[in-house]
Amino acid sequence: RGYKMLEQRDRAFARLLLTTAERRSGQIDKIIGHLARRGKTKKRNSDLLCNAALRVGIAQILFLRTPAYAAIKETVDVLRMHCSIRIE
Repeated sequence: RGYKMLEQRDRAFARLLLTTAERRSGQIDKIIGHLARRGKTKKRNSDLLCNAALRVGIAQILFLRTPAYAAIKETVDVLRMHCSIRIE
């Protein structure tokens, strides 16, 4: 629904974000695992979305040369909207 409504340029960028995050998922997951503070909590469905948002944000900064301020802002906005986590 939403993807097909995007202009071709935006669809290409979305594809690039997802394929880069997927291709580099091993490296990105190591970074997340190293930096995340994990308590013993029950996994929720929103955890998948939160991890996906973090992966895409990290991929933008490390592998796509997206300006850090832009990648961070968009990632934090998604996390605030869809994840029940505290962002410091």
